[in-house]
Amino acid sequence: CLKRGRGDSLYSHCKKYQLLAGDYEVVEDLTETLSYFVDATKLFSATKFSTLGMIRPVIAGLLSILEDVQGGRGRRHKIRQSLAGGVRKYFAEFLADNTTVGKLCTCAAYLSPQVADTEREDVAQAAVRDCMEVFGIEDRVMTFPERDEDQGGTCNLQSRCDLLKRVKRREPCIRQEDMSTVTREFQVYERLLASRNAEAVPSNPLEFWRVTPELPTLSRVAFEVLSIPSGSVACEEMFSVSGNLSRNRRSRLSDSMLRSIMLLKEY
Repeated sequence: CLKRGRGDSLYSHCKKYQLLAGDYEVVEDLTETLSYFVDATKLFSATKFSTLGMIRPVIAGLLSILEDVQGGRGRRHKIRQSLAGGVRKYFAEFLADNTTVGKLCTCAAYLSPQVADTEREDVAQAAVRDCMEVFGIEDRVMTFPERDEDQGGTCNLQSRCDLLKRVKRREPCIRQEDMSTVTREFQVYERLLASRNAEAVPSNPLEFWRVTPELPTLSRVAFEVLSIPSGSVACEEMFSVSGNLSRNRRSRLSDSMLRSIMLLKEY
């Protein structure tokens, strides 16, 4: 159509949809960047594991990717910087350590073995204690039997997810025994995290706690917190934030660029 004469109406119409070299670069950057939102949404689907414990690690991994732009210039940097700022603002309550939602998400992440080391030990254990108070779970004195470290039904989640690979992880903290029940359970839990392959745990954290009878207090907290239905909510919020940010980005594009993007989307 573009080979037709300039006076041809079909030429004038198709000329509006013509992509220039710079436009291809912008579209590729947008496609690559938004693909990480797709990965985050899949992790929030809660089809195989509880979502609540994944919110903070997934968002942290997403922000790590969005904010890692070498050189710090150009359209790619501006797009990712804008998205990162929007994500931080939208999920501020989830990422905060002193909000109710933040404490629930921190507790859930710490009690999810695959991502427990993404949370600071002191902050996470304080969040667990707060959740114990909310759910009326008392701290009782008890003994701890030995356990078999071998467990089946495992799923290597981290090897399949770039977002979780980017999250900064810590070494499990092991201290001397403390006779305070929940503190001692924390110590046993940290030993379990240190002694096992972090990737070789059940994909559903509730399954891990079902076969961990020697940690009754933490198990009860885990079942209370990780059973909170959050999958659909998290997915809707992720779609919402990406949609809002995309609409804001689209409003800054020219009419011809918008038509070009819509044409690519259709075909």
